[in-house]
Amino acid sequence: MASGLSCTISVAFDPTAFTGYVGTVTINDNAPTSPQNLTLYGTGTLALFSPTSLDFGTVAVGSSKTLSLTLTNLSVNP
Repeated sequence: MASGLSCTISVAFDPTAFTGYVGTVTINDNAPTSPQNLTLYGTGTLALFSPTSLDFGTVAVGSSKTLSLTLTNLSVNP
């Protein structure tokens, strides 16, 4: 990539448990300081949905039906 240009790097975070995670993005190039390392930190969130599913049944086109659920954040704030 020529000097003065930029690019975008996308990183997805999909935790599987309520815990701290550390990751690294490594960029290899021809710079004297290569590779560049970016350290990423994240914490998984533990959530509870109640009920765990919703059944809207048959709903006619042009009408609507409202069902409610509760989302509870069970994660502990540091």
